[in-house]
Amino acid sequence: MRCFELGIFGVQAAYGVEMFGVKNRYSKMALAKELGGIMSGGIAPTVAAALLDQFHSWWPIAIYFGAMATVGFITTFFAPETRGRDLNAVEDAI
Repeated sequence: MRCFELGIFGVQAAYGVEMFGVKNRYSKMALAKELGGIMSGGIAPTVAAALLDQFHSWWPIAIYFGAMATVGFITTFFAPETRGRDLNAVEDAI
């Protein structure tokens, strides 16, 4: 699991630099990363515990994590292309 997390951080760092302009890059990257962590990973143990308590099986937990992975996979197709952007131009910043 640790290798997977490190691979994600490498992609996030490279993509985040290209996505946000240089004037407000840190605050937008930090906000996006922390909110994403709270929404996907922060509440996951609580949701998993509630599902296990309700259904007494690991299948609902697996479905929940599969659904979260599907959301992440689908959103990659809606993320903007960052190739060829001028990182100093305000109009190229999202």
